[in-house]
Amino acid sequence: LLERSQRGVQARYAASSSEQQSLRSPLSSLARRKPITCTPDTPLRVALETIQEGRISAIVVVEGEDRPVGVFSVRDLISRVILPGTSLDVPMREVMTPNPVSLPSNAHAFEAAMLMARHGFRHVLVADDGHLTGVISEKDLFSLQRVGVTQISATIRGAMDLDTRVKAAEDIRQLGHNMMAQGVAAEQLTQILSTLNDLLTQRVIELECSATKDCRYGFCWLAFGSEGRMEQTLAS
Repeated sequence: LLERSQRGVQARYAASSSEQQSLRSPLSSLARRKPITCTPDTPLRVALETIQEGRISAIVVVEGEDRPVGVFSVRDLISRVILPGTSLDVPMREVMTPNPVSLPSNAHAFEAAMLMARHGFRHVLVADDGHLTGVISEKDLFSLQRVGVTQISATIRGAMDLDTRVKAAEDIRQLGHNMMAQGVAAEQLTQILSTLNDLLTQRVIELECSATKDCRYGFCWLAFGSEGRMEQTLAS
């Protein structure tokens, strides 16, 4: 009976993981963070500083109420800025790629993948009724096929905003589902989930200390219960 129960649980999570991690997923479920934008009049220097601070690979140029009119990516730096010797004081309208391609949020991931394949794009904008709602990168599409421990831990360590941390927490849960589908032993599963949740907690503390600048006094963070025992489950 126990073996039959385990097989049933594994099959259920396998079906769930397959459905959630497929190119049939709507683009609205893939957006990892609020899109970072600038205006056409923003100086290139300011836009590059924003890209560096946000640790992103592209910035969207918008007008009015988040209406996308252009895109500038790190890949554009060599051909449009470095080699031509473009001044960092020029407005973004002079170096951006105009008329960016976008898809609605209810479009599927495979549609974004097709656009990238056909046109060599690395980013596809998500827009509803002309208003920017998200940006999908080739990295987002790759993550559909494999959400791994190292990928999640790297995301957590580099997380600078709340949206990224929230998405990392979702990825931890998805990883747990995938491990259940693969039949990973309970002890291994709970230890990995606990380790990642610990890492996420540490990152929250680090960012809060950095934001408040009030961590000059020593303190200790204690984790009890399932986290303290390193046996957190999918519901923790």
